[in-house]
Amino acid sequence: MNNNISIIGAGAWGSALAIALSDNFDTIYLHTHTQEEADTLQPKHHALSVNYTSNIKLTFGLLHIQDSHSILIAVPSYGFTDTLKILQPLLTKKQHIAWATKGFDTKGQCFLHESFESILDRHPSCVISGPSFAFEVASRKPTALSIAAKDKKIQDHWAQILNTQVLRTYTNYDVIGVEVGGTVKNILAIAAGIAAGLNYGANTQAALITRGLAEMIRLGVALGAKTSTFNGLSSRRPSGLRKTSPNSNSLARC
Repeated sequence: MNNNISIIGAGAWGSALAIALSDNFDTIYLHTHTQEEADTLQPKHHALSVNYTSNIKLTFGLLHIQDSHSILIAVPSYGFTDTLKILQPLLTKKQHIAWATKGFDTKGQCFLHESFESILDRHPSCVISGPSFAFEVASRKPTALSIAAKDKKIQDHWAQILNTQVLRTYTNYDVIGVEVGGTVKNILAIAAGIAAGLNYGANTQAALITRGLAEMIRLGVALGAKTSTFNGLSSRRPSGLRKTSPNSNSLARC
């Protein structure tokens, strides 16, 4: 199989990831929601200032899924389950699948990894998250991402293909912690933005972030996450660096 990847979801986040990863692949198939979207997005996504590279192919209908060794889902959370159901009959056992979608399955009232495992049970689940603005990722600003999976081989596969000169990946086993952190941090970011807009000052923002992190930890632990996951963006080991002790804590800021 050629060195191709499919990214499902051509929104700002999916487009930014495609641009950031363009040097790592022969072809990146960026799958849009509609044919009209595929026709109108060129030469760039309206929310980004960077044009798509020549090896990014905008496509509709999942026609090239079987031409890709890896598939990265970057659709909004409300479309995550429907996307999995459409993908199910098209996939082979050898393909690697992960998602960069943030949020919960509101229809099923569960985690995204639970929806994933109920539909694509023959594929190990893997979530990719991190403190990342799409605009900065597309502009190739240094960014760190967390890769969480229960299978170390899956972690290492995605760490290898997602590492670039400006993207650094960190692997860990706490799927729930990464999902909770990646979702709840957005609530804190919105609250901090509102405080800034109201000119409440740095004291208010500091209080929101500090107390918000404490609440995030309590929620995450209650749902089955590890406390250490919320303490900073690091991990069992950063990919590409010397391996640390297998007994060291997994840390991943999402």
